[in-house]
Amino acid sequence: MSIQILILALILASFVIGFLILKTIVRAIFLALTILMIVLVVASVFVILDAAELKKMLPTAKKTVLLDDEGRIVAGFHVTSEPQLIGKEALDDLSRAFSEKRYDDMLGESYKLIVINSEVISELKEKEIALYDDESFSTAFLRRLINADKPIELLAQETGQSPEQLYVVLGDDTNLKNMVFARLFVEHIMPDAPFFLSQLRKGGISIYPETPIFKAIRVVPLQLIKTTALKRVKASALEEGDGDSR
Repeated sequence: MSIQILILALILASFVIGFLILKTIVRAIFLALTILMIVLVVASVFVILDAAELKKMLPTAKKTVLLDDEGRIVAGFHVTSEPQLIGKEALDDLSRAFSEKRYDDMLGESYKLIVINSEVISELKEKEIALYDDESFSTAFLRRLINADKPIELLAQETGQSPEQLYVVLGDDTNLKNMVFARLFVEHIMPDAPFFLSQLRKGGISIYPETPIFKAIRVVPLQLIKTTALKRVKASALEEGDGDSR
């Protein structure tokens, strides 16, 4: 009889201990979920506020856009409504600052600093792009110009014009590379929201300062980013169509 009571007591004790352990685990899970929910809500608020500011500022505020080729800044421009090309001396200063990770110095008075890796250029789709006057060139040839040591001489060979004529029209080699980069950015990269966002996620494009919305882009599933971007593009097209019909 005493053995049965002992066994019953052990079973009861095991049940009580198990219940207490389970209760502790449930409390811990509930606390963790509560904290996670609070963090997500706060993070969502920051992302929404950042997105609203970005929508307001990005179209009109000054942005500095640079091309990074294996750690060296080889082309760049400032842009508000129209690109303003950056001279060779300023590019050299930016390149030194980039190698030393002095991003605040690179940002200067710009709202955003956008650095594009040269590998991104190699992934652009083929199309004809107007470069100067009535001269248009393929994306493949524009890539060659950016990678060339003497792009004006290469352009002269392609067009049949003399280098001297092109120097008068286009300035120096640095200026030509800046022009090519600006055209590729304006015609190829910026209008293609899914491509831009996917490159941002992969690290092909970096934006400084990296505010909450850009941090969110790095963790949100890529397909969701592309779907959202495409919906936004279609919505913008419909809005423009409605505006034209009025």
